[in-house]
Amino acid sequence: MADLQKYEETFLRQTRDIAGKLQEVLKILISDLKNEVALREGERLAHVLKGSAALMRCENLSKLAEKIEEFFRKSLENTLEINQDILKEIENFCLVLLRTSNFEELQSVNFKIKDLNTI
Repeated sequence: MADLQKYEETFLRQTRDIAGKLQEVLKILISDLKNEVALREGERLAHVLKGSAALMRCENLSKLAEKIEEFFRKSLENTLEINQDILKEIENFCLVLLRTSNFEELQSVNFKIKDLNTI
C-alpha cells in the first residue's frame, strides 16, 4: 500500500509540474500564436501527461490530455487555427490541475474544453 501511495504522490507532483510548464507555453503562445518551439513543447507536455494519466488509470485526464496534444499537433501542421479562447480554456485546465491536492481529485477531473471536442 505504501508503494502505491508513493506512486500517487509522484504522479500528483508530476502533473502539477506539467501544468506549470504548460502555463509557460501558453504565455508564449498568447503573444505569438505561431511559435513553433512553444507548440512542440506543448505537444510534448500533453503527451507525457496523457501517458502518465493512462498509466495511473485517470481516464478523463488522459483523454483530455490527448485532445490537448492533438490541438498542438494540428496547430503545428497548420490544420487547425489557434485562437485565444482555446488557449484560455487550456490555461484554466492547468489551474485546475495546479489546485488539486490529492490523487483522488486527479482521478475525478472532469474538465471540458468545448473547442477541443471537434478535434
